[in-house]
Amino acid sequence: MLVPHEIPPGPPVFVNRQPDFEWEDGSWLSSRPGTARMGVCTGLPGVGKTAFIRRCVERALAASVFADGELHVDFGSVQCEPVSVADALAACLSALGVRPMVMPTTLSERANRLRSLRRRSRS
Repeated sequence: MLVPHEIPPGPPVFVNRQPDFEWEDGSWLSSRPGTARMGVCTGLPGVGKTAFIRRCVERALAASVFADGELHVDFGSVQCEPVSVADALAACLSALGVRPMVMPTTLSERANRLRSLRRRSRS
């Protein structure tokens, strides 16, 4: 199976975020091996959420946390049209090698296929 590495690089410098990075590092590293890891970052537009998450993922990759790869979905910014969950799942499935001609058509089918593919990759 294709191992996706979709997280774009983050900015080279951050200021006053070390406690946040340490908390996030502990969150990734304290997870049991073989379990799914997911992070959610919320906040107002333009405060640096995406840049912060990019740096967190870079740090996790350096610690070999995401051996199976990582997926990235940009659900839209203030200037962009929002992305539907169904389209986001289609993008993830495509990154994992599902071709358009066999792409599930409904949201639930796409979610099920993603779970099946991720389960198979850990077996």
